[in-house]
Amino acid sequence: MAGPHRIEWRRRWPHRALSNFGWYSAVAVLIVACVWLLFGTETGQLDDGAANPLAPVPGIVTVLAAAGMLLMAVPVLVRPTVAADHYALLVRSGVARRLALPWARVEEIAMATVGHERYLLIRCRQRPDLPGDEPGWLERAPLRGLARRYPAGGWECFDLAVPTRDFVGGPQAQLTALAAFSPDTVTFTG
Repeated sequence: MAGPHRIEWRRRWPHRALSNFGWYSAVAVLIVACVWLLFGTETGQLDDGAANPLAPVPGIVTVLAAAGMLLMAVPVLVRPTVAADHYALLVRSGVARRLALPWARVEEIAMATVGHERYLLIRCRQRPDLPGDEPGWLERAPLRGLARRYPAGGWECFDLAVPTRDFVGGPQAQLTALAAFSPDTVTFTG
């Protein structure tokens, strides 16, 4: 979505997230069905009057499978976002909150290809007097994963990493779109 006052990177259809959700759902339904076939007829009490420890198993497995399905649905419903206007860069790197990073806070934006995956890397100025959101632990999860898989990459100088597999367009077009809204104080690399 683009306009004279704002740009937002178009997102691809969430094939990977939907595939993961579909496979998890199919396996979960199969497991729940097997558990209900095995333990569904268990009575609440044994012949000696004691509580039957197997009676709650179908209900517990069903609740756990439903909770897992909810967790698998989150990446389908809450998707990464990259948007910009003349005031700020708006970023959601994963399933965490959407950060508003004023351009005064952004120092560098880089595009890096690591393995078969491209990442938008963002470095913020480390000054507490600047306005805007501070990236937290959840927002930094893709960056931590990147640093864990490729420890010699020099990722410690960046504050956020956004996987670009969910967005349409090439790296140059994506960086150009952001550069059109950023001030000259922001460095673009990539």
